[in-house]
Amino acid sequence: AFLNASSLREVKLPKNLTEIRGNTFENCESLTYIEIPDKVTRIGGHAFRNCTSLSGVNISSNSQLEEIGSSAFRVCPNLHSIMLPPGVYVNERAFKESPTQIYYYEGYEFNQ
Repeated sequence: AFLNASSLREVKLPKNLTEIRGNTFENCESLTYIEIPDKVTRIGGHAFRNCTSLSGVNISSNSQLEEIGSSAFRVCPNLHSIMLPPGVYVNERAFKESPTQIYYYEGYEFNQ
């Protein structure tokens, strides 16, 4: 949908969105912040790959998110931390080449 939209800075996603498919925001180098709607259950592989300016991802504690796919946030050098609801499956390569610390709302920290 927004693949290679390098000047895209912000997006307001619809509240009833249930999935962010792979490659949706890949190479959106100017995107700095994204709020994931609570009904999203899956963020697909490469969804935010190479979003080099991305520094904020808001996922609420009420989110229904279940899975973050392979390389979903790969090469996001400004994304230093992300907070997830308990029980979200995070593919082992989801944050490859990104300095991201993953925290869960229940207090559990995931170290890469």
